[in-house]
Parts: sequence; C-alpha cells; structure tokens
Amino acid sequence: MAKWDDEDLRSRTPLPDFTVAPPPRHAETSVMPPADFEAAADAEARMATFCPLADLAVSPASPGAPAAAKASNPKDAFGTLKACLSWIPMEVIFELALAFAEGGFKYGGHNYLVAEPRASVYVDACARHVFQFWNLGEETDAESGAGLHHISKAIASLAVLRAAQIHGRYIDDRPPPAPAGFLADLNEKMKRLGETHADPVARYLAGGLRGPGRILPD
Repeated sequence: MAKWDDEDLRSRTPLPDFTVAPPPRHAETSVMPPADFEAAADAEARMATFCPLADLAVSPASPGAPAAAKASNPKDAFGTLKACLSWIPMEVIFELALAFAEGGFKYGGHNYLVAEPRASVYVDACARHVFQFWNLGEETDAESGAGLHHISKAIASLAVLRAAQIHGRYIDDRPPPAPAGFLADLNEKMKRLGETHADPVARYLAGGLRGPGRILPD
C-alpha cells in the first residue's frame, strides 16, 4: 500500500469552498403532525387527572433505568386510555391466582368455563366468606390448604361467576327482582335518618372499641 505524508494528503484533498452554498441533498418538506395529534394531546391532558404520566416515570438515579416518560408523546396518552392492569393492586391479583390454583388442583383449571356454574352457588360462597370475615372475625379460611384470606376467597368466587358470564357459560338462577327503585327509596330514608340524628351514638366494635360518634354517659 502506498504511503503518503501529510503534505501529500493535503495536496490531493480539495478544500470545500465555503463561499458557495452547498446544493440541497433533497427537496425540503415540512413535517406536519399526524391528523390525530391534537386529539391525542387532549386525551393525554384528560388522563393526567387519573393517570399522571409523571407518576409513571422511572427515576434516572437508578443505574440502567429507562428514560422518564415524555408528556409530549401521543403514544403515552393512547396507552392510558386502554385497559391496563396497572390500576389493580397486584398483591390481590397474586392472592387471587393462589385461590384459582387451589380450585384448579381440586376440580381442574378453567372448569367453570365448561361446566356452566350456577350463579347462586358462587354468590352464596362469596356471602359465606364475607360473613366469616365480617361477622365472625375470621381472617383466613380454615378449609384453604394455602391459608388464603376470606376476602380473597370471596373475590375468587365472584371472579369465577363473572368469567363464566363473559363466556356465556353460566346458569342464571337469580330470584325475581325487587321492585324498581327499591334501593333508591331506602337510601333516601337513610339520608333522612342521618339528618334527624345529626349526632349519632358511636358504634360498638370488636375488641371493646368504639367507632366515631357520640359516647353515651354510663
């Protein structure tokens, strides 16, 4: 390979003439935002109330952490408008997974999508778990091999029923409905009770405690 010294290289390399504007490499075009850009920005602003992008940002202090989400990125706005698991407390989801695993080991996973469960069976199961927690003061289900909480078992009961409903594989054995407006009427009566008794006596709670409210003299 031929060897050139620096002087030879300078003599063979023409210097650019900076007094002449260089020819354009391509035709200049204006970059216009997509037609839905403004709609995305509006959606992002609305969702900032419910799911602030600043809350989703990762602190760059951690080594190798990704860059924080940019508020100007329309994709972030669209992403917050989709169904997302980030709204759900994942601790409960993992407990629910154990409850479903326990049921799957006993009866076969996803059996409720084939066997057409009866709605009353799972409403009753949910009510029993809530009763054991709320009225009996129990925490864990004594019949659960995994020691699951009654609330998790109650949620699992309703999740089974709802999944079967979504798949159109459940038996609807609900009783005849209550009269229209029945609950709304009771709510109005409860409101009037609250207005009549503006300073109610405190509730009696478990463990000898009392709730908020007035304490009657002994």
